[in-house]
Amino acid sequence: MGFARLGDHTRARALRDECVAALPFDAGDPVHRFLLDAFVLRIEQTCELRHVDLPLSPPLVEQIATLDRIARYKVDRLRDDSPILSAGRRLPEVDSITAFGNRTTAPDAPLDPELDALRALGSPGARAHAIEAALTDAPLADVAAHRRLAACFTALGELDENVAVPILASAVRRLGSSLDVPPVLAERAITVAARFGYAELVPALLARLLASPSELAPRFPALLRALHRLDADADSATLLAMLDVPSADPPSGAALVLAGARVTFDDPRGRGAFTQAFRCLSGRMLAEPRLALVRDVCTGATHAPLDFALDQLRLLMPHYRDMTDSFGTNSHYCRAVLHFVESLVLAITDLRLATLSPRDDVPELAWPYAL
Repeated sequence: MGFARLGDHTRARALRDECVAALPFDAGDPVHRFLLDAFVLRIEQTCELRHVDLPLSPPLVEQIATLDRIARYKVDRLRDDSPILSAGRRLPEVDSITAFGNRTTAPDAPLDPELDALRALGSPGARAHAIEAALTDAPLADVAAHRRLAACFTALGELDENVAVPILASAVRRLGSSLDVPPVLAERAITVAARFGYAELVPALLARLLASPSELAPRFPALLRALHRLDADADSATLLAMLDVPSADPPSGAALVLAGARVTFDDPRGRGAFTQAFRCLSGRMLAEPRLALVRDVCTGATHAPLDFALDQLRLLMPHYRDMTDSFGTNSHYCRAVLHFVESLVLAITDLRLATLSPRDDVPELAWPYAL
């Protein structure tokens, strides 16, 4: 999956085929069959369609519907934890363990049905027309319209530059003239501008966000990604100066994202947060908080300079020996091992994508990883 995300499709498919051939399990086992097919689907979707947030294919929807209660629990337990397998899926309010105990199954729901509807318009021209119409006419003050408008910006970044940029410029002018720009729309517009390298479209929207610090919290990871891609160090420094995250032990995921960005500007608080995280990992921790902290360290590291980030990932490697679990899924997979490895793979590929300039010839996947 890592090579698929980076656009090396030949190597991704070769490794996929090698793994499928080497796996020793019975292909008729319904849990192994579904999870294998799901990972293969994700690799192929990333190679061919260059999206990572698509819903399951109709055959896999049918396949999962046939699973009995125990098999469905084992499948959903991994899907709930895996960003690759859960992509495009709104996670259920009831976790897999509770659902199993209650003898219920939460139905799959699309993460962003508005975005799925736009992508279902097969022609890029039809998508561009629908996006332009919505960004031109939808009322900005209508909260119900915000989800559709946010989906439009995401889909806009998937169009060719010569089609997307005029629509984006028009939308930014409209947002810039509004006194009440929803933060999510400002952030999405900035991210699309960064995807194509149009820094001149960013200042008015960023000023709108910086004027309301209380609204920055859910938006700042994507904003930091976008500003980094545009080499907008001054804006990043301004943003960082306005942010703070409550201290905790271990540090939260948001704190480690902020810490990674602070390392870029030689703020000692950045390195201190990672030191604190590794001190916790070296002590006694329950399995669930340990896995969560590993993933948070990986995510936070992707906001730091490359050399520092790679050092943090190397420091995580010895903790692989502590990866074990007993959640009733070990008959088919070790959830902790998959969680650990996937966290590292996604971090390494995100670091590579973060080093690319907007003008590099890269797969389209390189832009939405920040969302």
